[in-house]
Amino acid sequence: MIISLTIENYRSIRDEQTLNLSAENLSDVHQGNYVLADAKEKIAVLRSAGLWGPNASGKSNVLLALKGLVEVVSLSHSYELDQLIQACHPFLLDEGHAKNPVAIEVEFIGRDGFRYIYCLAFTYRAVVRESLLFYPGAKPAKLFERTQNTITFGTKLTGLRQIPYRENQSYLSVAAQHQQSSEQLKNVYRFIRDDLHIVAPGFGLVNNELLNAPSYRHALASLLSYADTGITQIGFDEARLPVFYHENSKHGFRLDDESAGTRRLYEIAPMLIFGLTKPGVWIVDELDCQLHPRVAELIVMLFHDRRANKANAQLVFTTHNTSLMSSDLFRRDQIWFTQKQADGATELVCLDEYGEVRGDTNFERWYRQGRFEAVPEVRYNELLTLLNPETAK
Repeated sequence: MIISLTIENYRSIRDEQTLNLSAENLSDVHQGNYVLADAKEKIAVLRSAGLWGPNASGKSNVLLALKGLVEVVSLSHSYELDQLIQACHPFLLDEGHAKNPVAIEVEFIGRDGFRYIYCLAFTYRAVVRESLLFYPGAKPAKLFERTQNTITFGTKLTGLRQIPYRENQSYLSVAAQHQQSSEQLKNVYRFIRDDLHIVAPGFGLVNNELLNAPSYRHALASLLSYADTGITQIGFDEARLPVFYHENSKHGFRLDDESAGTRRLYEIAPMLIFGLTKPGVWIVDELDCQLHPRVAELIVMLFHDRRANKANAQLVFTTHNTSLMSSDLFRRDQIWFTQKQADGATELVCLDEYGEVRGDTNFERWYRQGRFEAVPEVRYNELLTLLNPETAK
């Protein structure tokens, strides 16, 4: 599970911003919305967090930054000499930051139950800083620390250390491929590569291998049925394309015949069918995209419910759905806002930072009233004049 994500100089995020997913007040409401996630059960981590804010305020960029880190760690071991790091997207609205490295730091509970902090800073051409710490006890221990092409190792790191790497490669990425390197490094690499699932709008999680499994088709049909889509069974046509059968109908419908909401639920269904059965972090941009608000709410509820989410999977999402912003569903520290400053830079603010907000406050109403600032400033009269110049006379 992710404890925190810190981003600097990435797309619209100019200044250092931190998304904190640790539970700040364990006696607060919705105690089931967090879990003691480490092996010693001392670190309380939120099961979910949502980001709200106007269009172009930087919500998606928070998630894209994590996607960029996953890309560099997962793939850079295969980068060729002088290959550009495509995940580099610095803040471009001033020349100084455009030349500075992107910096991303993720603090998380690893597969072994230890707390880790991994930091990666890179330009288009090179990784300029990289480090990995972990907590064997109360204090952190260095596994490795790299500045440009100088790297030092901590006493806790086992296995082969001196592994050659190019300047455009992550040391973690390269080391994880070596048979004699530390198993601890390999497990951190696996966490970043395999346990951080990025789901963008239009990105489907269903593949032919899943559909060919009768058990999955049955589970998928049941999920769609329980969500009130009318679908009761899934089969194949002559071209081995999925067809959907509705109640009291012998005629199969293709996916294109179904509603946009049904298609969206179909595409993200593996997140619910499999994602809640094993540890992992699901990063979903526009969770409510094409879904009925009630269905989006049910997805969040499943992640919060210990009976469904026994593996402590975690959900981080962006949304425009203000009806989700409910004190019946979320703690204050689970609700975050992005707002764009006058100079175009994104600021990330937690609802918990507003001292006047209580656990039973009507979050949605206060948000719509503009008390949290992160709402679009639509200039209605100017828009009306643009569309109907007669109103200006």
